Amino acid sequence: MVYNVNYRMSSREEILAAAAETFRYRGFEASGVAEILKRAGYKPPTLYYHFGDKEGLYVSWCETALAELGAALHEVQSASQIAAVLIDAKYADPVAIRRDLGLMSRKDSRERILQALGVNVDEPMTNVFFAMVQAEGEPELLDVWITGLLGAISAMRVPAPRGKALAAETAVRWAIKAETGWRRREAKVGPDHVE
Repeated sequence: MVYNVNYRMSSREEILAAAAETFRYRGFEASGVAEILKRAGYKPPTLYYHFGDKEGLYVSWCETALAELGAALHEVQSASQIAAVLIDAKYADPVAIRRDLGLMSRKDSRERILQALGVNVDEPMTNVFFAMVQAEGEPELLDVWITGLLGAISAMRVPAPRGKALAAETAVRWAIKAETGWRRREAKVGPDHVE
């Protein structure tokens, strides 16, 4: 394979790269177009040409970021692997993106983001959980796993008071151990406890 060492990202790619850092850590509402454009080194007309507005930029970033997350999730085989991917800060937070859906002013924006979430997050996770449920023979586990794991991972990705962060950590540890054959028992979890 030959690589072009003189490759320069297009203005669209550079704006998306700058937006990724902002949207990933701040979400839609707290991110400013001026900051993104300053980071990318472009003026507003370039953003409007490629994306239409801030919402269009956010939707394009969601589609790109969720495709990256989806590539990783399509490779997993277990709930513990799903948790590892979702906790990894290099990927977009699907829970935060779902929260931002309500801020989208256009129906097509919401539909595009929901489509990207469905294909890249919901589908691979459901496939893994469904296989686990079939193996375990307890269909009600599917809903519990999805709800609990997403809630716990969301809490872990956002700075939280010590008690809430510890509860989320405990939930994820329990889910991982339960999936690997560990049965629920009284366990101490915390920075001073070594298992």
